[in-house]
Parts: sequence; structure tokens; C-alpha cells
Amino acid sequence: MSETVRIGKKDSVLSLLSADLTPAVSLQGTEVYQYLEPWILVKGPDGIGAFHEYGQQVLPLEYEEIQTYFNLLLARKGNKYWVFERGNGKTTPLGTLDRAFLQRRGC
Repeated sequence: MSETVRIGKKDSVLSLLSADLTPAVSLQGTEVYQYLEPWILVKGPDGIGAFHEYGQQVLPLEYEEIQTYFNLLLARKGNKYWVFERGNGKTTPLGTLDRAFLQRRGC
């Protein structure tokens, strides 16, 4: 984790912590799956979700895989894909695909 992101777990509740180390934002999951600045990928009983390090939830905890690339997230559930663009704050379905991945020019 970076020095500005602090995460704590108390009574099975995962939270972003404030400067005084008190829970500020619930991350709704059971464990941190990955931290890929600025994205916090959180795992829960129904799958993986994503939060921005400022605490904004951008993808619910329901995906099997999430790839990150700067301001883009690519989420997969089965053979269906979605892309989240931080610039406009929108999640767009890409449809049913055999495979998708992020690269330097996007999806």
C-alpha cells in the first residue's frame, strides 16, 4: 500500500482508514485482492470489485477477474466483459467475448 492508503479490518469489516486510523469507508469485502495504485481490488463472497484509493466504489464485488490500466478497468464475469473509464465515470458493457485484455491503446 502507499503511504496515503491505509486499510484495516475489524470484526470482519474491511475499511479504508482516516488519518487518525479510524474506519472511514467500508470496502464491503473480506480481503484486499490486489492494490494497483490507484485501484484497490477487493474480494468478497460473490467475487472481486474495485475501489479508487479515495474510497469511491467503481465496480461491485461480483466479477471473476479485473484488469487495471491507469484510468481503465476491464472486468470479466464468465464470458461477459465490461470496461470502466475513470475519466467519465461510466461502466460500459463490451458483450460476450472469447477473450479481452487491456493494452496501451485501451481495450
